Amino acid sequence: MTSPSISRTRWLLPLILVVTVGLIVPLAYPPLDQIRDSLFWAMVIRDGNDLYSLYNPHHLIYLPVSRVIYVVLSQICTDCNSIIAAQIHSVAWGLIAVAATFAATRRLTGSSWLAVAISLTLIVSNTFWVYTMQVSPYVPMVGALALLALAAVLLEANPTSKLRFALLVSAYTLAVLYHQAAVLLILPIWIYLWLLYPAGSRIRSMMGVALLSGVPVLILYIAAFVHIYGVGDIGFAALLKFATRYASIPDPTFSTLANFSADGLFSLLKYQFENFFLPPWRLRNVAVLTFGALLAFLLIWHLTQAIRGRSRAVRVFLLAWLTTMLLFYLWANPTEDAYLLVNMPPLLLLGIWALHDIIPFPARIPGAMIACLAAAATLVGLAWWNLHESILPMHASKGRYYEKARLIAEATPKNCHIIELNQLTLQNLGYYFGRSTNDGWDVISWFYHGKENSIPFTWERFRFADHACLAIPVRNLSLAMNVRTANGMKEPRLWFEYFSWLTALRPAGAGQVQTYCFKVARGAGGEAMLILDTTKTCTHPTLAATFQALDKATGAIGPEHGAHGYSDWFMQYQSVLPPPGQAGKHSRFPGQG
Repeated sequence: MTSPSISRTRWLLPLILVVTVGLIVPLAYPPLDQIRDSLFWAMVIRDGNDLYSLYNPHHLIYLPVSRVIYVVLSQICTDCNSIIAAQIHSVAWGLIAVAATFAATRRLTGSSWLAVAISLTLIVSNTFWVYTMQVSPYVPMVGALALLALAAVLLEANPTSKLRFALLVSAYTLAVLYHQAAVLLILPIWIYLWLLYPAGSRIRSMMGVALLSGVPVLILYIAAFVHIYGVGDIGFAALLKFATRYASIPDPTFSTLANFSADGLFSLLKYQFENFFLPPWRLRNVAVLTFGALLAFLLIWHLTQAIRGRSRAVRVFLLAWLTTMLLFYLWANPTEDAYLLVNMPPLLLLGIWALHDIIPFPARIPGAMIACLAAAATLVGLAWWNLHESILPMHASKGRYYEKARLIAEATPKNCHIIELNQLTLQNLGYYFGRSTNDGWDVISWFYHGKENSIPFTWERFRFADHACLAIPVRNLSLAMNVRTANGMKEPRLWFEYFSWLTALRPAGAGQVQTYCFKVARGAGGEAMLILDTTKTCTHPTLAATFQALDKATGAIGPEHGAHGYSDWFMQYQSVLPPPGQAGKHSRFPGQG
């Protein structure tokens, strides 16, 4: 009979191994290049005074917790910045994700070797590895979700355990607070509890999870709302608008049934697969289709095993989790790899569980040995490829968006408020160069795709008249620049209203018009910036003369517009443009109403 100390060693030493690797791997090559919203969030964490951004309802507790870590860290480390604080936050949750994945796998398969293999797979997976050292909530989300999966595995073994039920509720609550979309996992949890408990306990357990998780989440949302707006503005409609503000983003490719198509499904599979691996371009179609076939096999295999009664509750829970989130993101946005990290726990557990079903471990058969060697080779190859394709490039420099930001900063007067459409350039301008910035993409997207009479949730941020100088890259005023499905040629009226709003264009009598005075500044790197002086207005003899002046200042910004791009565009579309100053779909210009 195996002694308890020997039995404990069989899982404790492998667990220590994977946790140690999980700590060393992300710290070995810290990135200089931060991606997506990372630098903006780093500024929010550092400054702590932008409550509207600090309490991001999509990831409610991520930034406040990171802010606390930063405040504490700054007391003991004068050289530590907000990026380091956020990395500590993510690495800690990454280790929890690794440990929980190890424990869940060992419980399901009885094999520490398989637990080590799947935990190492998580550590070196492309998106997880990248985001562990980014200022981002996605790895903390994975950590909470891995705990949720572990809680489900443990509770199935002992459904009467109040401690394990509390772990399930706590993990689910944290998952929702780190990533709002995790609220949808209440459906798989309810299915799991329905299968786990006898008839007399089902409804009580289902309602228990809903209330025990829902009440603290609601309290925290209310507390965040009150901290931002005060008690006087609270109400059901206002709170709902705050909690769902991301749903107001005007993008016709988001949250549409049109995504339920062959292209949408392929995109979803592609980005889910790239959570693990970025294959060479020439192999991507084959890799994605192969992944799709393996995913279909996993779903069918585990459904068959569940029907046979083998760990039915957990299998169905993981299957329902995976299916729910795949369908949701196929509808919501199938072109985002970070969102799909939500499916890493069920994918990893279902995959290794199926392998164990087919080749039981530990088994002293040639097939098991071959599988072990193949798994080791796959892990080494996965780590090597992701290291060279994703990790080392971000470790080597601050990236091309930092360079773009540097050129813009050089070309723009220091007192100018910069309106930039590229998110990463925008964030580099703010974090590294201390420039006042605005997300122009939100504005122009609203002009093209916003609903009638719908003011964007960030309207207060677009009061440009509060700034003495505005600057926008000339390339962002290209008539040919596509904003999803629209541009200045397809939607000339909306582009004109955008330009009118941006420059405060209005009638000045006798056919004349006025705008902010403008000029173009060019940096040493060639970046051209349209500079608007909001303290002065310039009069143009006609509306056509305004676009002639714009052509002269910008050089017509590209051969696609001809010799005089804006002038030619105006002559072609003037019949469909509203008179200057006439109320249109979006008529609230800076300094007005």
